[in-house]
Amino acid sequence: MSTGQPVFACRLGALTPGEHAQQQDLRATLERATRRVTEDTEGFTFHFAVDVAPTTLVAWVEMERKCCPFLRFTLDTPEEGGPSRLRVWGAPGVKAFVAAEMKIGG
Repeated sequence: MSTGQPVFACRLGALTPGEHAQQQDLRATLERATRRVTEDTEGFTFHFAVDVAPTTLVAWVEMERKCCPFLRFTLDTPEEGGPSRLRVWGAPGVKAFVAAEMKIGG
């Protein structure tokens, strides 16, 4: 019986063991470099320290897209090497998934 609610589940087998280790390392790096998180109706924007290279963010997004294809990402890299922002968002229900996965708000 369907509840009408979308189901969000990562494809755990989508990453090789090496990719999974790299994903975890990238996530730890980004968690340490997160300066603040802002919320909107569809998701969250992570604001990073100025020294986080956009290539680091792109590498993490590439990994996440393999295992969590229901997520949407918007990367903002300002001029003059300013700090990057990454918005993670999606369909209804994704925001709660991201909050739980990233331990936001609790």
